Amino acid sequence: MTEHEADDFLQKCVRQQRVIALALLGGPIIIGILFVALHFTAFEGKPVAPDLPRIGANSVLTFVASFVAVGAVVVSFILPNIHRRQTATNLARRSPAPSPADGPALLVGWQTGNLVRMAMLEGAAVLGIVLFLVTGDFTCIAIAAILLAVQAAGLPSEPSVRGWLSQAQEELEHARNGSV
Repeated sequence: MTEHEADDFLQKCVRQQRVIALALLGGPIIIGILFVALHFTAFEGKPVAPDLPRIGANSVLTFVASFVAVGAVVVSFILPNIHRRQTATNLARRSPAPSPADGPALLVGWQTGNLVRMAMLEGAAVLGIVLFLVTGDFTCIAIAAILLAVQAAGLPSEPSVRGWLSQAQEELEHARNGSV
């Protein structure tokens, strides 16, 4: 693969991942709008389950949403590094010598890690939105909005992918040299 072909491949991958990431971002936004509308219209501003245990002003489920959200955000920042190292190590095992296929193989690893990261944030945001409908607690909507902002801030870009690939190639060299 020539350098020009590799650049084209990278640009196509970034565009594809951006579209997927926007779709993963758009789903919770649509669900959120629908559930807020349901809350104020069909449920007349009342929670679906008004008798849930509360701690102070918040439902216990609000704390569940908070815990899941914090976990998703923390893992979303840790996951890319772990996945990059695993991708490089696995590639070094499969192909002990440098190859023109290294770049595309690493790029596929980035795609997988990025999809998992985005899906985790999306799932936690959807949980917050659903728990808002159940509890009527606006903190759950705020949690979902923060998660969606974190997800939007992490939309794929060429510079971020090139940085990830650069680090992955260094880790691949270390793995092939037995330094890992």
